[in-house]
Amino acid sequence: MSALGGIFNFGNNPAPVDRAKLAALGKLLATRGPDGGGEACNAHVGMTYRAYHTTHESQFEVQPVVSTDGHMLTWDGRLDNRDDLIAELLSGPRGERIVTDAEIVLSAYLRWGSEIFRAIDR
Repeated sequence: MSALGGIFNFGNNPAPVDRAKLAALGKLLATRGPDGGGEACNAHVGMTYRAYHTTHESQFEVQPVVSTDGHMLTWDGRLDNRDDLIAELLSGPRGERIVTDAEIVLSAYLRWGSEIFRAIDR
C-alpha cells in the first residue's frame, strides 16, 4: 500500500504550505512507499505521496497528479473498468502513453464532482 500525506492550513487568511515541512513529511513516509514519490503545493494545501507499485500501470504514475486548473489528487487504488473510463473521459490521441489510474480518477472527479464513485462504479 502506498503512503499519502498532506498539509492544509486553515483560517481566514491561511499561510502557504511550508515546502520544507511537506518534504520532511514525505521523507517520513518513504519506508511505506519504497518506489519513489513526490510533493505538490497549491497555496495553503500540500500533498505528498510515496509509491508502492502493485499494477503495471502504477509504475508510470507521477503523484500527486495536478490538473491544469490546480486540482491535486493522490490515489492508492485500482480501477477494474479502466478501459471504459478512458474511452469516456479521455479524448484525443494518447499514442503509446500509458494512462494511469490516478489520471483517470482525477479526470472523473473533474467531470462528475462529488458523484464520482457512483459514476465510475457502473
